[in-house]
Amino acid sequence: MSLPLHTLALALHSARVPFLGFRWRDASYDPLSPAFVRDAWVAWVASLPARLTHVVPLSGGRSELRPLWIAEVLDCDDHVRLFSAFVATCCALDAQTTGRKRTGTALGPFLYTAIPKPGNLRAGRHAAIWFADYDYRIRFFEPADGVEITLLPEELAAITEGEAA
Repeated sequence: MSLPLHTLALALHSARVPFLGFRWRDASYDPLSPAFVRDAWVAWVASLPARLTHVVPLSGGRSELRPLWIAEVLDCDDHVRLFSAFVATCCALDAQTTGRKRTGTALGPFLYTAIPKPGNLRAGRHAAIWFADYDYRIRFFEPADGVEITLLPEELAAITEGEAA
């Protein structure tokens, strides 16, 4: 159930994502479930060398492995590129293993200006992930934390570039 590029562009437009600065490499794109994106993120972080990860304590005595943040070396733009490449690799492996025809992946990095808000102290230029789900809904994902995020209208308007994996 691939999305032709024009359908994906309409979904981005409906979500108020200014996609004119996006780079498109394929004519159609496979949507992804939020569960797949989260599971891929867990697998991506686990695939990183141990020196590039750290354990973050969570509520209820739980903890989670996350990628390190190293300024200009392994920061937000590096996280989105590495995670996007990991997802594209997973989809290629799926196609090779199952024989299923796949197209491009409706997921990729984008750059925007983050506005600080409760629970999220990011501010200024930032990179994150967008993806389209099976309902053609555009969602946003933070690869540093492994969570879906909601962008404010001002943040959506501040998207300057992006691409699809």
